[in-house]
Amino acid sequence: MRHAGFLLLILSPLLAQERSPDDLLKLLVPAANRIAYGTGALQFGELRVPAGRGPHPVVIIIHGGCWVAKLGKLDDRAVALDLVRPIAADLTAHGFATWNLEYRRLGNDGGGWPGTFQDIAAGADHLRQIAAKSQLDLSRVVAIGHSAGGHFALWLAARPNSRNRANCT
Repeated sequence: MRHAGFLLLILSPLLAQERSPDDLLKLLVPAANRIAYGTGALQFGELRVPAGRGPHPVVIIIHGGCWVAKLGKLDDRAVALDLVRPIAADLTAHGFATWNLEYRRLGNDGGGWPGTFQDIAAGADHLRQIAAKSQLDLSRVVAIGHSAGGHFALWLAARPNSRNRANCT
């Protein structure tokens, strides 16, 4: 019996990989409040706030996609915030406000260095402007990301002057 637990631990990642990006894109999730943090078409986030009184802790969610706007034959939404909507919805259902960021990538006008980094920084910094109205607790913010989004989450945590402005150097 103790081997069954070990086997499950080893096989879990393999079983999780049976879901393709297309499977995740088909999941129905509650609607979010789309909020622009810039003037570009891809400079927006989707805010989900849990029911009940805040202030609520916040999870910034950054999608991956190999830093590009198009990845092979995959649906364009597989490299956009659409892919991580189910994560955002689940976290919100468990009491966290979520700020799911979209941003310019290689292949988009202005994507790459420094535009992509400027978008991530501006999106994260925009939380200050919407915090009071949305009952967000900015003393309890974490960033998570999938694939390239994980790189950005780490970068956000380490960027200099992050409390003062959208800084990408």
